[in-house]
Amino acid sequence: MNWSESYTVSRSIVLQIGDGGELLAGNSVSRMPQALAEDGLPVLLAFAGGRTPAKALERLRDEWEIDDAGFTGVVDALVAQNLLTPSAGNDAALATAGFASAFEHFRMVRDKVRVSAYRRAIFRHCRDKTETQLCRLDFRPGSSLAVEPRIDLRLHVVQAGALGGVLVYFRAHLDDDTVLGNSPDAPRTSWGWDARPLSRLVAVEPGQEIPLVSELRTNLGAQTLHIDLV
Repeated sequence: MNWSESYTVSRSIVLQIGDGGELLAGNSVSRMPQALAEDGLPVLLAFAGGRTPAKALERLRDEWEIDDAGFTGVVDALVAQNLLTPSAGNDAALATAGFASAFEHFRMVRDKVRVSAYRRAIFRHCRDKTETQLCRLDFRPGSSLAVEPRIDLRLHVVQAGALGGVLVYFRAHLDDDTVLGNSPDAPRTSWGWDARPLSRLVAVEPGQEIPLVSELRTNLGAQTLHIDLV
């Protein structure tokens, strides 16, 4: 920590109360909120306005009892969580582990000109990870096009993080040698992908098998594929 450098509080912080009553904080829609240090909240408030650590500590000591070592530990933890960043940096930059901050996420979603490029950047995290078959259609002559109304499946986790949605795409096997599809690792097409949010966000670890359900639902005569956690 540089005591003479100004630090800025993230504009994307979301606070939550954990199951054990602990205070959680996060600033990315792609990562689970993390436990906030015991003195994390007052330290963040002390930095409001882009203060240096020296000025923030001076302000903090007017209302709070904290020593230099404790203050430094809290600041280091907040910087590691990307909740506090050097003012020379940019809160719209990528958060820890390469995920966009919530501020950047919503700003770019509103910006229709950059949505396509943003999606392509996000899906680099999805490529070469893991996939599972949601449904299967057989168009060969004499085959039935009937689709199972419900399929229970399991998604194998290969990387730690937060699971909050799935990316849906297709592969069409035209013959024994020709495959046409719009998966992220296939040549680019005009079809694009379909990102489906799940009903809740869950923390995942490598090796886990996450149960999912794929259901074909009919609404007003139109069939849609519904995917969610079990």
